[in-house]
Amino acid sequence: MRLAFELRGDVLQGVDESIDVAGQFGYFIAAVDRDTGDVIDWDPNAGNGVWALSISGSRLFAGGFLSSIGGLRRQSLAAFDAETGVATDWNPGADDAVLDLSVFGNTIYAGGNFSNVGGISRNRIAAIDATTGDVAPWIPNNASGSVTVVAATDGAIYVGGGFGSIGGESRRRLASLDPTTGAATDWDPHGGGFVWDLEVTDSVVYVGGTFSSQGGAPNIGGRARNNIAAIDRITGVATDWNPGADGSVWDLELLGSTILAGGDFTNIGGAQRRRLAELDTAVNTNNATSWDPQALDRVEAIAVSDSTVFAGGNFATIGGKSRGYIAGLDTTIDTDNALEWAPNATHPVRSLTVADSMLIVGGNFGGIAGTRRPHFAVFELGTQPTETTGSLWWVE
Repeated sequence: MRLAFELRGDVLQGVDESIDVAGQFGYFIAAVDRDTGDVIDWDPNAGNGVWALSISGSRLFAGGFLSSIGGLRRQSLAAFDAETGVATDWNPGADDAVLDLSVFGNTIYAGGNFSNVGGISRNRIAAIDATTGDVAPWIPNNASGSVTVVAATDGAIYVGGGFGSIGGESRRRLASLDPTTGAATDWDPHGGGFVWDLEVTDSVVYVGGTFSSQGGAPNIGGRARNNIAAIDRITGVATDWNPGADGSVWDLELLGSTILAGGDFTNIGGAQRRRLAELDTAVNTNNATSWDPQALDRVEAIAVSDSTVFAGGNFATIGGKSRGYIAGLDTTIDTDNALEWAPNATHPVRSLTVADSMLIVGGNFGGIAGTRRPHFAVFELGTQPTETTGSLWWVE
């Protein structure tokens, strides 16, 4: 599942398969006014699912299972004017799904399941000129499995997925690629299991996922780590930071000198912490802080706004109060810290993002805050979050 949206001016743009929004039908991609909630006259008319959106200047780039957009044939990749929704001439085309896009400068990095882009062999990852649509000579050489995450940074392109080799080298699940040549750099954490999330800082890459050491054997970055790790950005070696989790870590979110982790665990950082915890990044072990909201089921999504942590997932109780799949939590109170704000979604919340003083919520729900909101909703953040009339979409 992938949530994809972009905020542009007063318009929030999002994607989903065929839905009804504010009484109007939008096919796979649409936009609403962020203040009024009205569907605007912006309809690219995308054929088949969109899994990723990335904006650069006045252009919005889309990737997924596309077959057409704006009445024009577009295979898995497309671009259109972000103001009007009219498809541009940018048309590299890929022969299978594009699962993630990352823009850096004038280059679009695409990851997915494809083996061909723009008529040129590119296995599961490619670099494309954002202006011309020409496939760049950058060739990371045959990713052996799906590339599901691409994070383009200054000096390195970080990728994750199901691969065992990429960039001409053996690289399990995680790799750093040279932005000029596409070759795998020396950075080689050699991950096991599966990685669900990455947070990249100046010095380390925090990794959350499903990877457990068997008998203390090294399983990521040359060291034994259970479901969460910090990998040195220079050496690829796991740092001494080792909170350890007894279940999968699904989401990570940096918060000053700490990092929030959500998942299926019941113990992490040397303490009982049910599905949501705050970990001190300056302390290597036994580093769970005293903040302890105690979710009674999986936490899959975390977002932060000032002193509030928003959590989404499968839970019905968190922070000492009954909360249906979504909650706001006070970071200044250790326990029983759920806010009075209780929108109560009808089904699980899978993604949360704070942007421009709004909380964007995606998931399986058909309604939230007592209002019909299929799969996507927007809340205005104030002294207490209040539900606005805006709604958006979720992609399955």
